[in-house]
Amino acid sequence: MRSGCRQSSGGILQPPTFPRLTQGGLRPTDAKSDCSFPAAGHPETHLSSVSRTVPSSMRLSKTILSIAFGLVALCSNGQGADGLLMNDSIVDSQAYNFPSVSFSVATVHGVTFQQDGVVTYKGWQYAAYYQSFFNGTRNIGRVSVGRRPLPGGTWQTFTFNDYDFTTIDSHNDVVIGICAEDGSIHLSYDHHVNTLRYRKSVAGLADQPTTTAWNASMFGPTLDRLNGSTALTQVTYPRFIPTPAGKLLFTYRFGGSGGGDEIFYEYSGATGTWTTVGQYTTRSGSYTGTFASGNDRNAYFDMTVFDSAGRLHATWCWRETSNASSNHDLMYAYSDDVGRTWRNQLGAQIGVAGSSSIGVNSPGIIGWSIPQSRNYINNSAMTTDRQGRVHVVAWHLPDAVPDQTTFSTALTSNSRFHHYWRGADGVWRRNPTTLTGTRAKLAADDDGRLFLMYGDTSNLRIATASPASSPEATPSSSWNNWATLNLIGGALPAGKAASVNLITDTSRWDQDRILSLYAQETNVSGTGPTPLHVMDYHVSNSAVLPSPANLSEVALPPTNLTWTAGIEAVQHDVYFGTNRTAVETANLSSAEYRGRVSSPTFAPGALASETSYFWRIDSVDSGGTVSTGRVWSFTVHLPIPLIAVGSASRAYGGSATFQGTLDPVVGESASVTLFIGTSDGGTNESAWQQSIELGSRPLGSLVSPSLPAPAGTLAFRFRATNSYGSAWSTVGTLAADRALATWARTTLITASGYTAGETLIGFPLLVRLDSTQVPGFSYAQMLSSGGADLAFTSEDGTQLYDHEIETWDPSGTSFIWVRIPSLTAQSKLRVWWGKSGESAATPTARAATWSSGFGGVWHLNQSLGFQTDSSPNALPGTSTAMADASTSVIPKAATLNGTSSTVTIPNASALNPSFISVEAWIRTTSAGTGSIFSKDNSGSVIRVWQFRVNAGKVEFIPFNATANANVISTASVNDGQFHHVCGTWDGTTARVYVDGVQSGSTAFAGSLRTGQTNAAFIGRMETGSPNFFPGTIDEVRLSRSARSANWIKASYDNQRPASAFLTATPAAAPDLDGDRLTDPWEVAELGAVNVSDGSQDADQDGASDLLEYATGSDPASGAGVPVVSMLQAASTNPEFVFPQLAGGIGSIGINYTAAGLRYVVEISDGLGTWQSGSSIVQWSNRRETLPGGFERVGVRVIDPLLLAKSKLFFRLRVQTVP
Repeated sequence: MRSGCRQSSGGILQPPTFPRLTQGGLRPTDAKSDCSFPAAGHPETHLSSVSRTVPSSMRLSKTILSIAFGLVALCSNGQGADGLLMNDSIVDSQAYNFPSVSFSVATVHGVTFQQDGVVTYKGWQYAAYYQSFFNGTRNIGRVSVGRRPLPGGTWQTFTFNDYDFTTIDSHNDVVIGICAEDGSIHLSYDHHVNTLRYRKSVAGLADQPTTTAWNASMFGPTLDRLNGSTALTQVTYPRFIPTPAGKLLFTYRFGGSGGGDEIFYEYSGATGTWTTVGQYTTRSGSYTGTFASGNDRNAYFDMTVFDSAGRLHATWCWRETSNASSNHDLMYAYSDDVGRTWRNQLGAQIGVAGSSSIGVNSPGIIGWSIPQSRNYINNSAMTTDRQGRVHVVAWHLPDAVPDQTTFSTALTSNSRFHHYWRGADGVWRRNPTTLTGTRAKLAADDDGRLFLMYGDTSNLRIATASPASSPEATPSSSWNNWATLNLIGGALPAGKAASVNLITDTSRWDQDRILSLYAQETNVSGTGPTPLHVMDYHVSNSAVLPSPANLSEVALPPTNLTWTAGIEAVQHDVYFGTNRTAVETANLSSAEYRGRVSSPTFAPGALASETSYFWRIDSVDSGGTVSTGRVWSFTVHLPIPLIAVGSASRAYGGSATFQGTLDPVVGESASVTLFIGTSDGGTNESAWQQSIELGSRPLGSLVSPSLPAPAGTLAFRFRATNSYGSAWSTVGTLAADRALATWARTTLITASGYTAGETLIGFPLLVRLDSTQVPGFSYAQMLSSGGADLAFTSEDGTQLYDHEIETWDPSGTSFIWVRIPSLTAQSKLRVWWGKSGESAATPTARAATWSSGFGGVWHLNQSLGFQTDSSPNALPGTSTAMADASTSVIPKAATLNGTSSTVTIPNASALNPSFISVEAWIRTTSAGTGSIFSKDNSGSVIRVWQFRVNAGKVEFIPFNATANANVISTASVNDGQFHHVCGTWDGTTARVYVDGVQSGSTAFAGSLRTGQTNAAFIGRMETGSPNFFPGTIDEVRLSRSARSANWIKASYDNQRPASAFLTATPAAAPDLDGDRLTDPWEVAELGAVNVSDGSQDADQDGASDLLEYATGSDPASGAGVPVVSMLQAASTNPEFVFPQLAGGIGSIGINYTAAGLRYVVEISDGLGTWQSGSSIVQWSNRRETLPGGFERVGVRVIDPLLLAKSKLFFRLRVQTVP
């Protein structure tokens, strides 16, 4: 147990007693504390040291400050304190330590430039660090993340095993950021002038920590870029900065010490993407210094923080070299538009991110001149207070000490902390102190009191100073009383702490006024992992830890509001109401003032449901001084359930699934109802066409009913009801269905000709349609004009594939391109046809067939004037002197005369990719040079690619920024036959293919020449010697990547004449569920495929569809009521499935409605063909009435083939006796 503290449940230490600070420091007592420290000086002067002791009779109230730092020790003498350790938790007992104890590489946790190692979000604290892992040779670090519920929960951690720490360098820290817009968690790690290492979680991971998984699978892989295709390089000191609007900034230095620029990016949770804000400081500019001069430098930022008004403040120093002795000048700038535009001390614009950066010679940015050789340490402490003042505590030599060029001397001797502050009047002032230590961090309390956290040779120190009531009016009396607090409650284990930099959880301090310390034990042997702590301290005079928690939602109105008192509070002024602004600005005369109380509790009285309440606690000390508190809020909710609408999807055969989710937190278990209609009925139950009761469901459960649904577009909502009330979801939409189960014919096509192991994504498959390719197909089966009732899907009918009909020929073969999402060996797709009233695919739907990386697709099936591009880019060409070819691989190829025939395609971005594939079918007998497809103006710099036949062989010529490659096929193509030709370049190798086989290659690095504005041409080049193509060209395509060898061979094999690439089953009525009932019949008669209970009654005449079908009447007409009103098998089987008995004997009972009936029994094994007759089935017509009004008909199946079937169906034709 820590001396001077008592333990409570949850591992939180309860407060002992404490002394009270006065304006001039601690009240002196008759004993000296081991943690005493010299007091600070007045501005530009020095004060003598103050001795103090701590009486143990005064009570210490809890307020916690969050700090993260490495390798520190805490005073623990048990004599009382100004600061109290409330909770000491271990993030990880195996945190990584460097295998060295030298100062420069002692640790990578808590270094001052880490800044964002620990953050707080929505009541949870998150930490990023390296866990130690022994790789068989030595310990290495692996990126790890932890979280814990506040105030004192247990850490939950995991490690990314796919990335190892690369360098023993304390600069290579790991930082963490959270975007409030989408609840995503972002990590960046292991940089010191290195390529970016970054990964991001799924959206919402931090929003619902109690219900979401917490493991590495919730994050993506390590990335080297934030957006675009270019990796970020020379990354140093990355930082994440949450914006007031809920977005997330990422900033880093591009370059090294003495030569670097700062760059901003911004992440939007709404889009899930990063955008470039741009560079905002530059290394450029001339500077002459006492230690180093030059034209290159970098900015070392202290912090970049938003104040309470949303202004972004930045302070930094410049460094000319890699030696810290060249650090100089305290610089300041601010931005009111989230880092886009930057202004100086006087408000003048001095920079715009991305276009004009802040430099060493920018006017008005020096807050305080600090020359070189003053041992000015970079990365100083910086914060803003509640009034928007900027505070910096910098560590450098006092003015009276001469310059020192040996920087390490300052680490143990002469340098001191100096407090600089920029007032609301824009004037900078300075308070020198006698304090010294490592690089520090700074926090400002609500009353303007500052806390400086740092380490000295063995201990963590927290020093504090207070302002006058009007600091700008009386600066000499403001923050001139620096004194160190006595800390109580514990430290790192004896002998396992050392002096080093520290960082703070600024987000927790901002939100909760709780100071958490992130500290790692030192390994006394110098190697091996050690525990990493988070230690929570109470130092503030503000009230903290409200109950109900800030921003919480409570199920029932609280009887009492409670809080933890400020450190000097003896009384509390309570403000309470339903308007945030009114509570925030209230005074003792306001209606929101509810009185002064002595204990930290207040009874608010009766509270209304569904109402947000705001409250503020001002702390009153024994002298009557009031410290204004923060505004907290909570919302009262009765436990009425909330239900969120999800997606809706259709399955093949007429059924659909509707999804909703009961909120996992709000409400209690509830009864759920689904409402469906052709339009949104809102929350009016009677306005919906259908409602389905789904029963009681627990909190957080997924509601996902599947049921038959009409084919049109449908609206739906869920309603959740419990004893407290009801709540409706928002409206969801179920897209219209093409109702393929009602189409007359289908066939299953298999890509039997593709046997490669590669999966081809988005492959355009050529389907030839005629009675030879698809046995049993006939154009007479098509029921809509022009092939409109033609559809392609996955094998199971659930995924519709985009297609383009290139040629529709009812008297021959039709050619259709189908985009198959992934082509693998033996891939299957299903073809559907035979549905009246269908409309042809829209141009957009046709273009989607070519959405997998195509820059253009020209079928060349218009003879004169115009050539359509089928790709989504829609790049039509103007054709000249073109004619239809008499023969072709695919109908309507183009014949070119070799003298003037061409297609001109105007320039577009799609024609200027970085890497490329060009392909076509050609036929020629020429041994000359004929251009197939080119974007090249020979003799100029406007050159991208040539694709041509040269001396009877295929030649492909791509151009990079400075040169070109020539790759020529070994195979000849001028034999008068059709050949598929292709050229590709992937930035490494240029290749040509002939008839699906690589026929030449050459190494060539780079990417296609950029900025080219010339047109592309089919059949010629843009040059004085155009090299017109003589022969036939068809199916010209440009892809924005280098297609693989498997892709190219599959294209050739699929498209070539007499291709056997695809095989098809005989056309038939669809029966995808394999129950031998055709799917159109099941949908028409039973409502949906796979409905087996026979209960549907389409005409609502009281007789089920199956009963009407069995008795020969019309299930869709109310006039066709069967004569037999009930028909059932002996076992009451509703499908009339024959109960197979020995010898094929069974029986069917009927309830007759009139005398004079006779029955003809028919039998079927699939409801397709019905049979009767004495050689098939025998029955007896007996008229005796059985109990219940049934007449029994005995049945015997005679046909041995039918007896062998697993399922038989019967129907009785009811006839009048002659």
